[in-house]
Amino acid sequence: MRVLRAIGCVILLGVLGVVVYEAFAVWRAEARSVSVLSEALSVPQPIRVADLGQKWLEILLAVEDPGFCEHRGLDLSSAGQGMTTITQALMKLLYFDRFKPGFAEIEQNLVARFVLDRRLTKEQQLNLFLNLAYLGHRDDREVCGFADAARVYFGRSFVDLTDEEYTGIVGMLISPNGLQPDKHQTAYAERLSRIKKVLSGGCKPGGVFDPWYRACGGGGGRCDQVRSACQPIRSRQSSSSSAIGGTFFQAGVGCSSPAFGMCREGDTSSMCGM
Repeated sequence: MRVLRAIGCVILLGVLGVVVYEAFAVWRAEARSVSVLSEALSVPQPIRVADLGQKWLEILLAVEDPGFCEHRGLDLSSAGQGMTTITQALMKLLYFDRFKPGFAEIEQNLVARFVLDRRLTKEQQLNLFLNLAYLGHRDDREVCGFADAARVYFGRSFVDLTDEEYTGIVGMLISPNGLQPDKHQTAYAERLSRIKKVLSGGCKPGGVFDPWYRACGGGGGRCDQVRSACQPIRSRQSSSSSAIGGTFFQAGVGCSSPAFGMCREGDTSSMCGM
């Protein structure tokens, strides 16, 4: 009996220790946010959300973060989302020098939810993501952001990309070096084909943890779902909303709401340092 009580006390103390530590981590991130985010937002941004247009914006969100317009930094329900939202990816870049899975993931989730998503508008988050997303290595350097990827992989400026080329770059985010269109043509073509099926409604992700779209089924097109979620919202807070590519990201409701370490390759959370 004493042994069981001792074990229970140890477990309780451990849980309390984690709670206290993570609460401190959120407080620490909050305290750093003014300087961290000011520096991030001061870096030149060759691409802004307004440059995408409605169609490209919907493609990006449908593939990379389907619940972006509705979630507050975390998404545990949208089919095809995977483990990391755009907000969580930015949190890794801005608040960690080098992210290591484990307890750091608890901090990542809490800071993304209670600090970053509250301090950055959806528009600001997307602007940072478009310009800092890691998109592979080429000639011994990082390919950082969509504008850089357009030049490296397609030899043209971002605004001159075709719809298919742009969609291909979006698809590369999940595995930037394994899906380069010139080096891994078969894998790239298969990824692009699956994305097209999902966007058109011909294929449906097999749950939250199917960002590769391995499962197929019925259902409406993913762009239709995103468009529905991001419809302009009319409420008493409409004065705080800003039009982005035809979609309103409104603070607080619905569609509202780096020198930053090394470039980290991996999944959709990979971002480039500034």
